[in-house]
Amino acid sequence: CHKDAMRRNLLARRAPDGTWQTTAIDWAMAGVDAVGEDPGELLMISLAHLEAPMAQAETLYAQIFAGYLAGLEEAGWRGDPEQARLGYTIAAALAGMRQCGRDLFGINAGMPREGVEKLFGHKLETVLDQHAGVFHFAAELGHHALAMVGARN
Repeated sequence: CHKDAMRRNLLARRAPDGTWQTTAIDWAMAGVDAVGEDPGELLMISLAHLEAPMAQAETLYAQIFAGYLAGLEEAGWRGDPEQARLGYTIAAALAGMRQCGRDLFGINAGMPREGVEKLFGHKLETVLDQHAGVFHFAAELGHHALAMVGARN
């Protein structure tokens, strides 16, 4: 796993044949992790950093998983796609809660309003509204993951 998969570390470019390629940079945290960890982090960090509106969360969830699964298969992985979806869903739920906690701790620890707004590129109220949405979406994903586990047993 890359373990730091976020938009700033994933660069898109057009290949000579016209297709899009993604190149990951900053591999300092790379290591072994569970299936679904990287795309789960990518989803929730993208939302928490206000790189996508909450209205697109479900679509982004589906798009990221489709791309991740295609990449796994292209690399030769022949595992159970539902196991990958479960890992992704659990990872996203945990990443969303963790990211909201980190961000809100920083905001509430006395970071000046101007600093928060500069960091996120949005007004404080917008940041807080988005984080509330991320938190609720993460909780929904957690419930969904529990239902998936129950269906497998």
